[in-house]
Amino acid sequence: MPRPIKNRKAQIINEYTVTVALAVTVIMAVTAIVKRSIQARIKDTKDYMITKANDAYVQTRNATAQTPARIPKEYEPYYTQSASDVTRDSTRQLNVYKHPWEGFTYEQVYKDRTAVVTNSIQLPPKDAR
Repeated sequence: MPRPIKNRKAQIINEYTVTVALAVTVIMAVTAIVKRSIQARIKDTKDYMITKANDAYVQTRNATAQTPARIPKEYEPYYTQSASDVTRDSTRQLNVYKHPWEGFTYEQVYKDRTAVVTNSIQLPPKDAR
């Protein structure tokens, strides 16, 4: 004969916790799948539009099939060549003030200046390193 469960509330709380954790896991998995499918759809649409624009370019210019496409399909940030010049200037000034009845007051003033000049050039994919 089975014994009755005395602490049924604790078991119910555990069951709800497992159910909620399972639901959250399923929602996270579905979210990742939906996100990837939306990104793929956007990429397909972009590629279709670029292909149509390149076809129109070839037809308008009476170009041959060997003419390279004028619109790149992807942008890769590592195709960028950049050079930066950084200039730093720092000065420190110590001021001492004497008061007749209060003594001395010390003040330190720091002045820092940083200038950055960056030149960037986007290279074609064939020159990527």
